[in-house]
Amino acid sequence: MEAHGDIFTVAVKHGPTRDITNTSGVMEREPAWSPDGQSIAYFSDESGLYELDVAPQTGNAVAGATAVKKFPLAKEPAYYFDPKWSPDSKKIVFHDNRLNIYLLDTTTGKLTSVGEKNVYGGFSNENFDVAWSPDSKWIAYPRSMKNHLHAIYLYSVDSGQSTELTSAMGESTEPAFDRDGKYLYFIASTNAGATSDGLDMTSDLYQVTSNIYAVTLAAGTASPIAPELEDEKAEGEGKPDAKKGEGEHNENKDAKEAGGDEKTRPAKPPVKPIKVDLDGIQSRIVALPMPVGVYVRLAAGLKGSVYFLERPASGRFTERGSTLSRWTMEDRKTEKLAEHVEAFELSANGEKMLLALARGGEGDMPPGGGGPPSWVIVPANAPVKPGDGTLSFADLKVKVEPHKEWAQMYHEVWRIERAFFYDPNFHGTDTNAEERHFEPYVDSIASRADLNYVFQEMLSPFSVGHLRGNGGEIPEAKHVPGGLLGADYEIKDNHYCIARIYTGGEFNPREKAPLAQPGLNVQVGECILAINGQDIPADIDIQQPLEGTAGKVISIRIGAADGKNARDISVVPIASEAALRNVDWIEGNQKKVDKLSDGKLGYVYLPDTGGGGFTNFNRYYFAQTDKEGVVIDERFNAGGQVADYFVEVLGRHIESYWAPRYGVIEHTPNAAIYGPKVMIANEVSGSGGDALPWLFKQAKLGPLVGKRTWGGLVGIGAIPVLMDGGHVTSPSVAFFSPKGEWDVENHGVEPDYAVEQDPKEVSEGHDPQLEKAVSLAMEQLSKHPAVEVQHPAYPNYHK
Repeated sequence: MEAHGDIFTVAVKHGPTRDITNTSGVMEREPAWSPDGQSIAYFSDESGLYELDVAPQTGNAVAGATAVKKFPLAKEPAYYFDPKWSPDSKKIVFHDNRLNIYLLDTTTGKLTSVGEKNVYGGFSNENFDVAWSPDSKWIAYPRSMKNHLHAIYLYSVDSGQSTELTSAMGESTEPAFDRDGKYLYFIASTNAGATSDGLDMTSDLYQVTSNIYAVTLAAGTASPIAPELEDEKAEGEGKPDAKKGEGEHNENKDAKEAGGDEKTRPAKPPVKPIKVDLDGIQSRIVALPMPVGVYVRLAAGLKGSVYFLERPASGRFTERGSTLSRWTMEDRKTEKLAEHVEAFELSANGEKMLLALARGGEGDMPPGGGGPPSWVIVPANAPVKPGDGTLSFADLKVKVEPHKEWAQMYHEVWRIERAFFYDPNFHGTDTNAEERHFEPYVDSIASRADLNYVFQEMLSPFSVGHLRGNGGEIPEAKHVPGGLLGADYEIKDNHYCIARIYTGGEFNPREKAPLAQPGLNVQVGECILAINGQDIPADIDIQQPLEGTAGKVISIRIGAADGKNARDISVVPIASEAALRNVDWIEGNQKKVDKLSDGKLGYVYLPDTGGGGFTNFNRYYFAQTDKEGVVIDERFNAGGQVADYFVEVLGRHIESYWAPRYGVIEHTPNAAIYGPKVMIANEVSGSGGDALPWLFKQAKLGPLVGKRTWGGLVGIGAIPVLMDGGHVTSPSVAFFSPKGEWDVENHGVEPDYAVEQDPKEVSEGHDPQLEKAVSLAMEQLSKHPAVEVQHPAYPNYHK
């Protein structure tokens, strides 16, 4: 594993944790252990640009260890990912941030491009999960096509030629050769097209399902699911020894547990070359007998077994982990191995597996608490038992030389910007000159927080949104959690008395309002007389006795200020009231709109263009389709995706009517509000909150009210983490209009009606922007009132 820029090995049971690189001020990434257990490959920036290094598995910890082999890569800033060794431990395949896949021969140093580049980067779905054939002669890999889907290609190491294996009419990913070289397995979906770009919010509407397929590599090989006659086998014929290959090699077991190192395995017979008949190979694809599911990861195990992760069919915003299962060719049955799995990997010999389990997700316990996963190494042939094989990182330590790390991270940030920033000219910034200019400041800083400050200053000349740096190894003071009751107070007769109770609103499964729970019957005007037996007069800060109570049951004595009708109740304080107060603000706005419009207008608040906005829109918009018009409020919108979904729904118009025998006339589409629409935005609406009002105006759905939006419409993707866990961003995608002009970034979206939130009016309970939006919608309703539709006269075909 990599930690703080060094590569470590951790023993499964007994043995040392080793820092095999031990290079303060040098960043090493993406370690991969060779199948023979003797070498570890990783990418290192020791030369100033990332290269691929191959070190002995003991590093420098053992006297006489062989030297590290270094293989230069590109001569310009680039980042490399997912090195995968060939089974013969001689070659490595990996990919870079420029959409290339490479093959490196570690015996000759030859670097080769595998096939053509992927077509799409940006926000399009990517998949670089390549697979080696058991004879190390073939590589299977997915490549993005012009239709935004992936096809599986086969690359011949000997000829250097690539052949398209699967049709572009489906999304094919996760190739895996079976260990005998007869089949190639992969996952394919025929309904993934609408989700091929995660930036589009319309992609959140669809549940992608898939099947697991196999292709016979040689034309004469029978299908893995060919029909069989249930005849008795002659003695010695048929099923192989069930235990063969399932247990650990005994000759290595004791040595491993004693010293923690990989030992050279006994010599094995030469691997037989596999046969691949490319002609007609697409016609030899069959689906394995498993139900349609949400399959997301695939690996081939021993004896024709297939391991796979399956997610619950609950859409994009699921919070549950995946289930790991194994399908065996011998009995064609599926066995569940583990739940709440975030990732898994089979060992080179197929006997063990490494799992990342969601915290609290071991065994049958539901995941909870968040945070990093726990890691276990367990046998691959049986369900995981709680507590088995847990890896301990107690001895994983690195000695840090701060100034060396700070210097490395300083140059790393410049390298990241050169590798990822969408504009190769960096908005006119001379990055080399700026790097030299700020370097003396790094030499003189005294803390990691200072380095983040330097990042902010040095990146300012790019003059672009979404460019920031944060985090890192910065000491934090110990925080004592508070406790809040979800209420406002006023002082009466020397007591804290309740002026308002925040309930959390209707149909809200997440936000728990402490004083609004059924059975408590707490009323506005009642006073909090004591907390956990401590009297609470007005000269005590009420938060003092509530300190540290969040999530815990406490006793509150409540009643009139004079103590009359006092009673004790049990409540659970919360850590934050932000969500309760936000729901209250939303529902308060909804009531204002309802009152100002005499019940004719709906109100929908969109806090972002991600999961929160998606949830709010679906909840509030479709529940108000009985309204004649709607106010869409995206003030303070924090962004996320591009909300094309909102705009599509808001732009619906009636296509037809339907007259039932009973009930009122209906129409198609049914789920929409067809009257006037007004949107509100402000100067804090940004990113996706910039894009939404821009799209709203482009679609001519109605006027925009409020203030000019933030003006940050570029996109950021995943960026390699810095040495100490800190982060920087690098906008790698930029927006321009259908007219061919850069737009919105550094300017924002202008409202049609500019309205300030005058402090005096707001303090008096007004919302000038909301009130203006309502008046505009009502004005449109007065000009174009809703008309009650009547069906035509019923036909009489006998007249």
